[in-house]
Amino acid sequence: MTVFKRLHFDRSLSRRFSAPRTILLATLAIVLAQLTAYALIHASREQRTRFDAHAAALADLSRALSNAEDALHNVAGVRHDGRAIAQFYTSLRDVETIVPRLRIDQRSYALDPGIHGEIQTLVQGWRRTVAAYETHDDARAVGILTLPAAEQAMEEVQASVGQAIDRSRADAAAASMRIWMIFNLLFWFQIASVILLALAIGRSYRRVIAESRGRLDAMTSEAATRRRLELLFGMHDMLQAAEDHRDANLILSATASQLAPSVPGALYVFNNSGDRLHLSTQWGDARADQLLPMTITPNECWALKRGKPHVNGDGDQSLRCMHAHHGASASIEVPMIARGNILGMLVMVAPEGESADTGELRLVATALADGMSLALSNIALRERLRTQALRDGLTGLYNRRYMEDALERLFDGNGPAAPASSIIMIDLDHFKSINDEHGHAVGDNILRDVGPLLLVGLRKTDVACRYGGEELVVVLPNCDHDHAVARAEVIRSRIAELSSAYNFPISASLGVATSERHGRTIPALMAAADAALYDAKSAGRNRVMSADRARDAMAEIPLAAE
Repeated sequence: MTVFKRLHFDRSLSRRFSAPRTILLATLAIVLAQLTAYALIHASREQRTRFDAHAAALADLSRALSNAEDALHNVAGVRHDGRAIAQFYTSLRDVETIVPRLRIDQRSYALDPGIHGEIQTLVQGWRRTVAAYETHDDARAVGILTLPAAEQAMEEVQASVGQAIDRSRADAAAASMRIWMIFNLLFWFQIASVILLALAIGRSYRRVIAESRGRLDAMTSEAATRRRLELLFGMHDMLQAAEDHRDANLILSATASQLAPSVPGALYVFNNSGDRLHLSTQWGDARADQLLPMTITPNECWALKRGKPHVNGDGDQSLRCMHAHHGASASIEVPMIARGNILGMLVMVAPEGESADTGELRLVATALADGMSLALSNIALRERLRTQALRDGLTGLYNRRYMEDALERLFDGNGPAAPASSIIMIDLDHFKSINDEHGHAVGDNILRDVGPLLLVGLRKTDVACRYGGEELVVVLPNCDHDHAVARAEVIRSRIAELSSAYNFPISASLGVATSERHGRTIPALMAAADAALYDAKSAGRNRVMSADRARDAMAEIPLAAE
């Protein structure tokens, strides 16, 4: 039901509670930013290291070229000195070792490709010069050494190496600057992140406090809702055992008083004719007696007209039912519907100064009405079935089975000292002729009219039943013979009065038997009453005959006009 919407509180709470998620995302962003910054710093440091190494290699190349050139001039000065030639080859090997290392990085920061060719050309010229000295071809060596192109190549190579050194050092300085800038940005980013996290944590703490209070309220409400469910389920379970309206009213009053202790209420149920509702039960404080009417007609109640709950507001401008007292407290009325039929109405009166249209009161009233509607339907069904099982459908009197049970209860343990009980057996005269001449519908109408005539003047302990066909029986506990005969005469005269309504003679013959005179057992008493009945018919019908079967007694009983 919608009465329990708070059961979904946890899911809605998790959707609203986003502060921890924000802190988590912010922390993740800080970590990612720091990792990114450290990655950039690491890459910049590697670049700076590479640039520094490249600049150092270029400086080594410049020194190796200068050393090789100096060693070559030493060879030229001392001509065939072996140590000078060995020193030259050592410097030349240094050049040849450095140049391939520079070729690895030539895509970005190494010498121009043309300079590499110049270095190779310069190295080859030097080798030819030294080789000429080694073969004592001094003239050829001097010629190679003094070529202007060789000197120009050496100058271009040294200039190119110097420019490459400058570029590498500039790139290393730029990498150092990037590292410094990243460190500064990271430092200020961390400070800002700490401030934002502190603000988020503070906001989260306040929200956690608020949500914790809300969760506590929800838990309290959930416990109350669980309690209501237990009460409602208990009411439904108890109503299954309710045999009549009295049991159902007690269960409803107890449950409603626990669900809404400060709210008075009442249950109205339709009468047998269905033209008005009578107050079946009420609960709550004493002021409910002044607020709740004893009877309600459907045409003065909006809830019954619409078949929906209606709220009678406590103001003059609200739409109130005609049966609601003017100026009374607000109330809610819920019709109880089962199997498409309105069986009654539940009314709950709100406390003074409060509205009856609150969700809490409406849900409680609706839940109670739903439970009671099915219970009232079941009770009505059981009463109909009980009536069908115990009463005759045509006359409305008890059937033969109920009469036999009543007689058994009456004569159970009935000894000689027990009070006298009487039986009146009735048979409509010439009933077969009436059916043949006027039709069975007229005969049924006569039986239908005779039934209420038997009930007029009967005591609560008396039992009137249809024995079979046109035969009827009245059981009179604690009734002596004279009173039973007098009662039978009243019944005979009332049946005879039906003649004026149907415009043809209607009469009955009656036999009376009493336990003190005619037998203390059921078969004996029934046989005596039946024999008296046949004596009445034999004597001319339309008369009351006692089971004494005395002809002088028959003469004393007055006869009605034929």
